Amino acid sequence: SSNPGARYDPATDTWTPLANLDAPSPRLNHTAVWSGNEMLIWGGSSNGNDILTSGGRYNPTNDTWLPISTANAPSVAGYRAEWAGGRMVIWKETVPNQPPGIGARYNPATDSWASVSMVNAPSGFHEFTTISTGDQMILWGGHLIFGPFDAHIYSDSGGRYDPATDTWTPMTAPLTPTGRYAHSAVWTGNVIVVWGGTDLETYFDTGGRYDPALDAWTPTSLSGAPIGRTSFTALWTGSKMIVWGGSYYDDGTQTIVRLGSGSRYDPLSDTWSPTSPAGAPSPRSSHRAVWTGSRMIVWGGFDGSARLSTGALYDPVNDSWTDTPTTGAPSARSSHSAVWTGSRMIIWGGYDGSVQLTGALYDPVNNSWTNTPTTGAPSARYGHSAIWTG
Repeated sequence: SSNPGARYDPATDTWTPLANLDAPSPRLNHTAVWSGNEMLIWGGSSNGNDILTSGGRYNPTNDTWLPISTANAPSVAGYRAEWAGGRMVIWKETVPNQPPGIGARYNPATDSWASVSMVNAPSGFHEFTTISTGDQMILWGGHLIFGPFDAHIYSDSGGRYDPATDTWTPMTAPLTPTGRYAHSAVWTGNVIVVWGGTDLETYFDTGGRYDPALDAWTPTSLSGAPIGRTSFTALWTGSKMIVWGGSYYDDGTQTIVRLGSGSRYDPLSDTWSPTSPAGAPSPRSSHRAVWTGSRMIVWGGFDGSARLSTGALYDPVNDSWTDTPTTGAPSARSSHSAVWTGSRMIIWGGYDGSVQLTGALYDPVNNSWTNTPTTGAPSARYGHSAIWTG
């Protein structure tokens, strides 16, 4: 586990270590959300086993930490966290021998915790997706753990949680997608689009659009849909969802197949348009993708035998790819983070199979890479969190 962290300013290409005073203790597998003016850190583990019931609020403007109150704080592992309704809402994944469905909501304005109602709450499934609509957190899918995978139960249910009123509304509408995990979920501003994933028998090329205002599901079209997959990326462009890459298990060859394909989904017309294979990155999974406002940048990942240091920019309007340069690119990796600053993509951390890594910036205008400086930078790591403050 690592402490402290650092702020990176791509405009000046400089790192500034985060203040240590009142910073949370070193940890891994914690949650981090951005409130609009603070980063909220909570939970995690000090060594992979010990559960931490502490956290902190970091203000990058003042470079100051404030501890998060532990009064009435949750005390179990495996949380997901979303910023919704002016609060950090956390909800526990199922852990063997622990009760399902435990959550809490933290209000930074009052530095206070409150419980999350269990009335109408979804079961505590593992590897579900959570999405913030701004006012609500929506949870869907996942699986319950009962020993071996063939004893798992895959969920086709979920719920909408309103932290202001502490109420759950079950997603009871018909036409819900088949139960699954390792799927994607994106928020369009009006509906949630769920797609892909698996129940370990089927790799789904199906999905659904959920309208929380109407509590209504509409299946995504099968016509032209890409092949089902997991470990892919899915992002929202403002008008379409782009899915790309990933993997599936081929029963015939009994191998995991990595994919170098994708598609654009238009929820208004319920239509799929494949992304061009010409110039596309090589097949991969566990890569990262960011949206620049006009392009999707794909970079890194794993092709089944090696980590990758390649990527490309995808223009959905012209359906065309442009390679990111290899000169100056960071070393091959997976389990890294990628954020878009408004002008550059920052790649940081990751794992190359033997060592943990630092990072680099990619400038799509000049099609060039610049290493992030090491002075003041946090130690190399993977499986970390990274958010953009604006």
